[in-house]
Amino acid sequence: MIDYEHLLFKKSLIKNYIRREIPLPQNTKLERPIFITGSSRSGTSILAKALGESPRICHFTENIVVRRHMWHMVENRTTLEKKISRLEKTIARLSGLRNSQRVLEKTPGLSLLAKPLANHFLDAQFIHIVRDGRDVAFSMLKHNWIVDELRGKNKVFWFDLLPKTYQHQWKECDLWKRGVLRWAVYVSNARKISNNDRYLEVKYNKLCQEPDAVIDNTLKFLELPSCPKIEKQIKAIKSHKAKTWKEKNLEAEKINFYQEVVEYFQLTNL
Repeated sequence: MIDYEHLLFKKSLIKNYIRREIPLPQNTKLERPIFITGSSRSGTSILAKALGESPRICHFTENIVVRRHMWHMVENRTTLEKKISRLEKTIARLSGLRNSQRVLEKTPGLSLLAKPLANHFLDAQFIHIVRDGRDVAFSMLKHNWIVDELRGKNKVFWFDLLPKTYQHQWKECDLWKRGVLRWAVYVSNARKISNNDRYLEVKYNKLCQEPDAVIDNTLKFLELPSCPKIEKQIKAIKSHKAKTWKEKNLEAEKINFYQEVVEYFQLTNL
């Protein structure tokens, strides 16, 4: 059987080396990697962009090869340790990581693997950004690739992580409700390491309202200094106005559905 995942990896690697876009890595071990976790449409990109401006960070985001690794790991958890080792080599080789840097990886789907990642990368740090699931669901409906997934046009690779109760309800759920369930699966899995001192949770609304304080606290957590480029990103965040579900006419039935999901997944302090 052809390993298309590995062939795609080799193609990307050769392509980048030929273009001299990345240096040949001296080793394929990641030291103190940083993972930004959270549901899609929760502000992971905003946070990663700000932190990625640090000269001590190699910002590596949502590479197609990494996504393929992630899909395979979520769908089939057998030999997971071996697959995470391959993921580590992939990131080290494709990211252009320099010896003085720590890699920052932001692929929301890796939230579904937070616990095994924490077990493999014993010195990694995890920043989980959380946004209200009602707002996330509305935001998802504006993006065709997520809509196609919720409609079943693309494979719902995380479906087996959904509790049986909601698997049975899936066909009766509209796209907004499916978005809420997608959010709940991502957040609940990312929070499986919330009792770890290498885990920091950031609220999306607070990031938008008080970016100075949130970024400063995050940099302290990572033991990294600020820099002019990060300050510039903070100013950009200040101009970002987050809309909330309260500005929309959300039916009582959907509000009740959301509360039920929050209670079922035990998603408190959102």
